[in-house]
Amino acid sequence: MVRKEHGAATETLGEHFREIPDASLERTIELLSDGELQLRSVKDYQNWEELIQSCQDTIAARKSFRFPGTRRACADLMDAVMQHLKRERGCRAPKCWLAIIRKLRDEDGPVLIQPRDPEPPKPPCPYGGSLDSLLFQLNGFAPYDVHALLTEQATRLPVPECWTEALIFVEDLQARQPSLPRLLTKLRDELRSRVDGLPSEMRQEQEEAYRKRKGSRRSLT
Repeated sequence: MVRKEHGAATETLGEHFREIPDASLERTIELLSDGELQLRSVKDYQNWEELIQSCQDTIAARKSFRFPGTRRACADLMDAVMQHLKRERGCRAPKCWLAIIRKLRDEDGPVLIQPRDPEPPKPPCPYGGSLDSLLFQLNGFAPYDVHALLTEQATRLPVPECWTEALIFVEDLQARQPSLPRLLTKLRDELRSRVDGLPSEMRQEQEEAYRKRKGSRRSLT
């Protein structure tokens, strides 16, 4: 949350670096160095894991500190990370680390790399993750007609939780609507090939479990 203090926007260090510790190595270094350190330019450095852990530890320890949003502040953080890395893990930062600290201090000003808020979670697929992921593999996405048919089918049958259940789900749809879009026919055939490879006992157990779920659903409606 960005606040106003005496007319200037301020945030805490933890708020500015909120993408860490979930960010990738590249993104962590980009934020920390304000875009000055490119991983491809660093060769033969062996302590990235320790360096990232020191980044995370240092930010966690200072998360409530005020972050003024300047390149100098990034330099100060890089300096603190370097000291933590040496003190706690006995490792040195990359050779270019000090040079980038000096550059950020010499070229002080507003940070160039802004943090990103995480994307909102994707709503659950109405006909289940197994069918959604398989459609993505087969076609990259579910066209509207396919999506609409499967969504309507999910109002009739329980959402499938495995390939066996998904096959029953799609075959039931086909029995009611023989003229399916070609992608759904392809989906059915792919499901059949996957289910055929399952041990027969496992398949029977899954079929029986799905029948029970169907029966329980009907009794509730």
